[in-house]
Amino acid sequence: MIRLPKLFLMFASTLLLSNMCHAQDVAQSAAVDDLQVTPPTAAAPAPIVVRDCVECPELVKVDGAGREGKTLFVGRYELLWREYYLSVTEAGCPAPTNPAYSSFPDPGPPSPDDRYPITSIRPAEIQCYLSWVSKKTGKTYRLPTEQEWMRIAVLSGVTEQDTVENYPRSKAFLRDMSNEYIGMTREECDTLGIKPSDKRESVLLCHMAPVGLKGADRLGLYDLIGNLPELIADLPEGVPSIALNRRVVASKGAGVFMSKANFNLLRGNTSYFAELKNQAYGFRVIREE
Repeated sequence: MIRLPKLFLMFASTLLLSNMCHAQDVAQSAAVDDLQVTPPTAAAPAPIVVRDCVECPELVKVDGAGREGKTLFVGRYELLWREYYLSVTEAGCPAPTNPAYSSFPDPGPPSPDDRYPITSIRPAEIQCYLSWVSKKTGKTYRLPTEQEWMRIAVLSGVTEQDTVENYPRSKAFLRDMSNEYIGMTREECDTLGIKPSDKRESVLLCHMAPVGLKGADRLGLYDLIGNLPELIADLPEGVPSIALNRRVVASKGAGVFMSKANFNLLRGNTSYFAELKNQAYGFRVIREE
């Protein structure tokens, strides 16, 4: 459990950039009308789940999420550390490490049943994994664009009125910045019965939960809202590509880390440095048909 003063020391760069580029204050993404997608009005059919290789992430078929209404296959969960780990052993992709200031040693390999998302790598380093899995499967894996992520969110049932403050906690792990603590409380962790073998600091301090604990949305996806914000492939309109002489990347969604209570879960975005190793952001892969 970390109180705010330590939080600001730990994540000063991320907070600075987030304040500079926070969507609620500076940039607004496209309205739902511009997404060319119709919000759901009926019950969704059972999801079609595929996996391109034994080690690959599960993907859910989502019609109408791509450009011009094309079908996308979307990661059922945020990419797992144990799924990412094979790119470390086979392609030399960077392994996650705890921060230099951490009192915890660097984590070892994940256990075979680890259910935590990959974090604690630089956003720029995810391309190594995407290249590895694309070569392994012969199919193109990538991150979603902002427009694609928003179409997926609308199809999953997220509305323009949904914020961190009003979104049901029964459906997502969320916490706003007005709370004294970052992440889940120890009581919440204990209630979930989390006894992690994963030794990343972000896991040990309850900055995220194992995937899938809140149940699936209407598309069959887990944690699209909540747990971790998810990196996207492009920058929302109004977000600078360079800040403080560093390249900028952006994420969508919100999680148990740090979001304002009025952060809009569909339109909002958070920006941070591409070369900054970050414990609080995850990745959801997609591929086209």
